[in-house]
Amino acid sequence: MSAPQNQGATELQGSHVPEIDFHEANADERIAAFTNIHEMWGGGRELDAFLTWRKSSPQHLRAKTCVGVLDGEVVTSLACYPMTYCVNGEHRKGIAIGAVHTPPDHRGKGYAPRLMAWVEDAETQMGASYSLLYSDIKPEYYGRLGYIRCPNWQAYVPVESLAEISAGAERSSEAVVPESQLPELMQIYEKYHCRHGFGIHRDEAYWQYTIRKRPKDDLFWMLASNGERIGYGRIEWSGGEVRVTDFALSEASEVTLAMLWQTAARRAAQRNAGGLFGGWLPEDEGLRELFEYQPKDAEITMVKPLGGANCSEQLIASCHQLCEIDHI
Repeated sequence: MSAPQNQGATELQGSHVPEIDFHEANADERIAAFTNIHEMWGGGRELDAFLTWRKSSPQHLRAKTCVGVLDGEVVTSLACYPMTYCVNGEHRKGIAIGAVHTPPDHRGKGYAPRLMAWVEDAETQMGASYSLLYSDIKPEYYGRLGYIRCPNWQAYVPVESLAEISAGAERSSEAVVPESQLPELMQIYEKYHCRHGFGIHRDEAYWQYTIRKRPKDDLFWMLASNGERIGYGRIEWSGGEVRVTDFALSEASEVTLAMLWQTAARRAAQRNAGGLFGGWLPEDEGLRELFEYQPKDAEITMVKPLGGANCSEQLIASCHQLCEIDHI
């Protein structure tokens, strides 16, 4: 990235602005940034194991690590992911922001907002129209930086309710074979998620990335009575519980989203899962009959238009169908 002029970042700190250098991290700065974020996202790993995992993770290899360096020290960092969005049926270049972090000794000085503004300005100059992030803190923080909160819902089904939920799973299902069936997956996904509003475009490389990202997930087809594939679902197994992380239905599908989630519950029950977590539930009348929806309290989707891009209320409302597998 080349450093753009960023008056907005300067205004965040008034007239006394430390001389921070914002840029894409070199190899040593990348390790320093990963070391800093271990306190937040270590996931129980020791530091050395965390660094080894982070440097080889398919998810994190997609991102550019961007840093703010003050007197040779990385004082703030974030991950910037390349994205392509479907916006009212058109493909638009964009980014997703993750792992925004400032070490404790440097917090409260506005370093992270200045880095975010620098990244957004640089990416806008290279054609980005939208930035997306998933907030684990109060969304008001990112709201002050121009990000708009999207509708997000979640629900949990305990093990004792799995049989009841799965009772309507009358359609048969079968495992997806990504090596030979990827074009069909791509087609169903694109038609379902990119018809209108705001969605994430997945080309073949991105699809391959999602498969490498969670290779042990249960990816299954929903079948019509004649055996035709008319939709798919994807389940992540974690700690004995399951999560529906991806889904799509064909245009001519006989299946509803409720049937798909019921099939997920049946597959979970067959493997003695401890429960089913729908952490990214779309607005759907059939699903509301199955689940008691609750507003999400983490991983809250937020979108920011860049460079004067359109971001209507209708566009934001359509973000309810984003899938967990795309979480960065």
